Amino acid sequence: MPESITQDKYTDQVPHFNLPPELTNPAPEAPKPAEAPKEPKPATEAVATEPEKPESETTGKDPEKPSPGISRFQKRIDAERKAAREAQARAEALERELQQLKTQKPAVSAAPRKEDFTDVDEYAKAFAAYEKDNAIKEYGYGPLNPEAESRAFWDKKAELWATTVREAKKARCGNCAAFIQTPKMLACIENGIEDPSEEHENYAPDVVAAANLGYCELFHFKCAGDRTCDAWLVGGPIK
Repeated sequence: MPESITQDKYTDQVPHFNLPPELTNPAPEAPKPAEAPKEPKPATEAVATEPEKPESETTGKDPEKPSPGISRFQKRIDAERKAAREAQARAEALERELQQLKTQKPAVSAAPRKEDFTDVDEYAKAFAAYEKDNAIKEYGYGPLNPEAESRAFWDKKAELWATTVREAKKARCGNCAAFIQTPKMLACIENGIEDPSEEHENYAPDVVAAANLGYCELFHFKCAGDRTCDAWLVGGPIK
């Protein structure tokens, strides 16, 4: 009968092998399937949610009331801006007034009134002076010295009449239709020049002849024949 071999007899002779830890760990669990995204809540539910608290409740400050530092600096900035706007407005108003003064003609003094004079001759002299001043300022009566070149004066007249200076110089009071040199008018002019209270020889006729004086029917004063003005009329003088 063959010898029976028992397990216990060869147990000590069988080598034992220990597996490494990485082979003995249990298999990892399979990943769980991803959950489907939740659907957004309807608008009615969103409205029903609790509203956000205002900043005043979260910070403890009044939103309508700025801090003292900001308020102080803001007031200074507003004041400076207001002052700048007012200064700009004043500057623009002054500029407009200056432009108006530049475009305005020189003011002519008021005409003398008869009731302000007790002497008729004094009134006549004052009225003639007023009319002459008006003719100078409003109608360019001149030039001061007809014998001088007076280029600027004659350039203006040539530009006014759209002609040359040479042609403009031909239009003088002495050949103006409003220039009165009748004998009666010349005698009146001489009497106005002569002062009867002075005891000396009368040179009034010489003055009238030297200056080629006459009476301007337009502006009512005696003027020199070699001068002119913007109101010159062809066809004179009247003698």
